[in-house]
Amino acid sequence: MGWFRKLGKTNDTPKLTAIEQACADKGIDLDKLIKKSKVSANTVSKYNVMDAKIPTGTLNKLEKVLGKGSLSSASK
Repeated sequence: MGWFRKLGKTNDTPKLTAIEQACADKGIDLDKLIKKSKVSANTVSKYNVMDAKIPTGTLNKLEKVLGKGSLSSASK
Protein backbone atom coordinates (compact mmCIF):
# COMPACT_ATOMS: atom_id res chain seq x y z
CA MET A 1 0.00 0.00 0.00
CA GLY A 2 2.79 2.43 0.85
CA TRP A 3 4.38 1.88 -2.56
CA PHE A 4 1.20 2.98 -4.36
CA ARG A 5 0.96 6.03 -2.15
CA LYS A 6 4.50 7.00 -3.15
CA LEU A 7 3.62 6.47 -6.79
CA GLY A 8 0.62 8.77 -6.44
CA LYS A 9 2.77 11.25 -4.49
CA THR A 10 0.46 11.05 -1.48
CA ASN A 11 1.96 12.65 1.61
CA ASP A 12 1.78 10.30 4.62
CA THR A 13 2.50 12.92 7.25
CA PRO A 14 -0.40 13.11 9.69
CA LYS A 15 -2.21 16.42 9.93
CA LEU A 16 -2.68 18.02 13.31
CA THR A 17 -6.02 19.06 14.73
CA ALA A 18 -6.65 22.75 15.45
CA ILE A 19 -5.99 22.25 19.18
CA GLU A 20 -2.79 20.24 18.60
CA GLN A 21 -1.51 22.79 16.08
CA ALA A 22 -2.18 25.70 18.44
CA CYS A 23 -0.42 23.85 21.28
CA ALA A 24 2.57 23.12 19.05
CA ASP A 25 2.77 26.78 18.00
CA LYS A 26 2.62 27.90 21.64
CA GLY A 27 5.05 25.19 22.78
CA ILE A 28 2.85 23.52 25.40
CA ASP A 29 1.36 20.05 25.60
CA LEU A 30 -2.29 19.05 25.97
CA ASP A 31 -1.97 18.25 29.70
CA LYS A 32 -0.67 21.73 30.47
CA LEU A 33 -3.44 23.24 28.31
CA ILE A 34 -6.09 21.34 30.29
CA LYS A 35 -4.67 22.51 33.63
CA LYS A 36 -4.25 26.15 32.63
CA SER A 37 -7.56 26.56 30.78
CA LYS A 38 -9.69 24.78 33.41
CA VAL A 39 -11.46 22.82 30.68
CA SER A 40 -12.03 19.13 31.45
CA ALA A 41 -9.92 16.49 29.74
CA ASN A 42 -13.08 14.88 28.35
CA THR A 43 -14.10 18.14 26.68
CA VAL A 44 -10.67 18.66 25.14
CA SER A 45 -10.55 15.08 23.84
CA LYS A 46 -14.10 15.44 22.48
CA TYR A 47 -13.18 18.46 20.36
CA ASN A 48 -9.61 17.37 19.57
CA VAL A 49 -10.62 15.79 16.25
CA MET A 50 -10.29 16.97 12.66
CA ASP A 51 -12.72 19.72 11.66
CA ALA A 52 -14.41 19.87 15.07
CA LYS A 53 -16.45 22.98 15.77
CA ILE A 54 -15.70 24.08 19.33
CA PRO A 55 -18.47 25.89 21.26
CA THR A 56 -17.81 29.55 22.03
CA GLY A 57 -17.42 29.18 25.82
CA THR A 58 -14.90 26.36 25.54
CA LEU A 59 -13.14 28.16 22.71
CA ASN A 60 -12.74 31.32 24.81
CA LYS A 61 -11.25 29.36 27.74
CA LEU A 62 -8.77 27.59 25.46
CA GLU A 63 -7.81 30.82 23.69
CA LYS A 64 -7.00 32.51 27.01
CA VAL A 65 -4.10 30.06 27.28
CA LEU A 66 -3.23 29.69 23.59
CA GLY A 67 -3.71 33.28 22.48
CA LYS A 68 -6.56 35.06 20.73
CA GLY A 69 -7.36 33.75 17.26
CA SER A 70 -5.20 30.63 17.58
CA LEU A 71 -8.25 28.39 17.19
CA SER A 72 -10.05 30.50 14.59
CA SER A 73 -10.35 27.52 12.22
CA ALA A 74 -12.32 25.62 14.89
CA SER A 75 -14.83 28.31 15.81
CA LYS A 76 -18.52 27.52 15.57
